[in-house]
Amino acid sequence: MNKKQMCMYVYASSWKEHGGQPGLKQYALNLETGHLSLLDTITEQASMNCSYVDQEKNMLYVCNEDTRVWGEDTVSGQIIGYQLNPQTGAAKEAFRKVTYCPNPSYVSLDIKREFLFVAHHSAPIATAHMVKENGAYHPVPTYVEAPIQMYTLDANGIPDALVDNVNHLRVPKTGQSSHPHCTAVSPDGHFIAVCDKGDGYLYLYCLDRQNKLFHLCSKMLTDEVGDSPRYAVFHPTMPYLYVNHEKAYRNSMDVTVFHYNKQGTLTRLQVADALPEGYMIPETVHHEQQGLAISPDGGFLYTLLNGPNAVAVFRIDSDSGLLTRMQAVPVHGVRPRALALTPDGRYLLSGCLVSGDIAVYRVKENGTLEETGNTAVQKGISYFSFYQLKG
Repeated sequence: MNKKQMCMYVYASSWKEHGGQPGLKQYALNLETGHLSLLDTITEQASMNCSYVDQEKNMLYVCNEDTRVWGEDTVSGQIIGYQLNPQTGAAKEAFRKVTYCPNPSYVSLDIKREFLFVAHHSAPIATAHMVKENGAYHPVPTYVEAPIQMYTLDANGIPDALVDNVNHLRVPKTGQSSHPHCTAVSPDGHFIAVCDKGDGYLYLYCLDRQNKLFHLCSKMLTDEVGDSPRYAVFHPTMPYLYVNHEKAYRNSMDVTVFHYNKQGTLTRLQVADALPEGYMIPETVHHEQQGLAISPDGGFLYTLLNGPNAVAVFRIDSDSGLLTRMQAVPVHGVRPRALALTPDGRYLLSGCLVSGDIAVYRVKENGTLEETGNTAVQKGISYFSFYQLKG
């Protein structure tokens, strides 16, 4: 293994909430020892969340998840792009794309690197004063549409035109705002999965590459009560989708398994509990799932549990795609938030938003995890992405 093969670079986003320090940092991960070392503080000027690395064009895309961009007249977040040095992994800002909607929470690319997708976690709430029949005024909260956007990319990987925009409206009857939270792209590039934390549905969109559009194929509640689906990941080789949830119900923290066919029709197959064996959720403690990851071979699924403070490990059946809970590994710190597998599947990283604790776990051959003892601290940690040097 040469020097470049021994090292993988990690880009760690962080938020300003819960006392965190906003920004973006670069680490080196030693693939022999699992040691994590800080290389650079790229910026401390913006709250960052989801990120995506285009290994081919050496570009890092990061969601500036905020409600206001300086110099803009309207509420908005932005996508910030960094050109990565193929020799050192150093990041240099390449562009800023204002999305004209607040809180962009997820960014992803299609498999041909022609389009960029952005989901916006929430829309602003304005108060409109409406007139009653008797002439009296009363305040009514108005929820603005929350979009999923699609941009074309130029030859350098920089977002160009906004070519499609699909809005999720406020939830009927409740008036709750929609919260599109992810844009996961299927391995064949035909579908985009969107979890909406507001209405509880998983949406499966079909990409019309020729007309530069995407349209709804099907949607389905992720659980009977719609407990705020957060992230979706596709199985790398089989037509299965896995969704975790931000809310906990019925003393369970659920992961839902879906099948999808060639037409994009969803079928719900299983709702699996990720809670550690014998764990009971206290009524006074907030519980939610955060990061979600699937192994490169599709054999194992990992979800991060805030409350139990653990990573739950599932085995994925090679025929049915169904889940069997295998392990719960402790996460040390306050408010677990970030979770990611290295692209080779050898290591898993977790991060805690409030305390800033980052931990590196080794993935064993049977998919289970063991602590390496390698740690770092980054207040407000929210997301990881990886870059492998060329050569």
